[in-house]
Amino acid sequence: MAYNTQVIIGLDLGKRIGMAYAVDNLAMPFYVASSLQEVAQKIKEKRGDFLVIGWPLRLDGSPGDQCQKTKQMLDNLLKILSGFGLEPEIFLQDERFSSKFMNHLQDEHAHSAAWILQIFLDKKKRQLENEEKFRE
Repeated sequence: MAYNTQVIIGLDLGKRIGMAYAVDNLAMPFYVASSLQEVAQKIKEKRGDFLVIGWPLRLDGSPGDQCQKTKQMLDNLLKILSGFGLEPEIFLQDERFSSKFMNHLQDEHAHSAAWILQIFLDKKKRQLENEEKFRE
């Protein structure tokens, strides 16, 4: 997967939906949406190839009720995106504590999406570096 040339968008799904995108392996908050239709339009505008979805696990790491709500929102978003002819690849990223760290910022939802996306980008970068070391 060539993440450098692809558009990666991070989402913090909820009543207000935070959005971020990756620029040279750096996550940047860019929008807070109030509807899935609005999110789909922004993904279409950015030409998002990959979506990194904040996955709200419980503190013990198990999925809870919030995961089910997030899955339902994601399914609805994917239906809207398919209407635009878009089928982005989906990745789930543990989002525990993201809102707690960001709740003091303006547009906390967009910053939470950026935090979720940055964790994903850092993890993928480490995986690629480890693969390179393995090949040597």
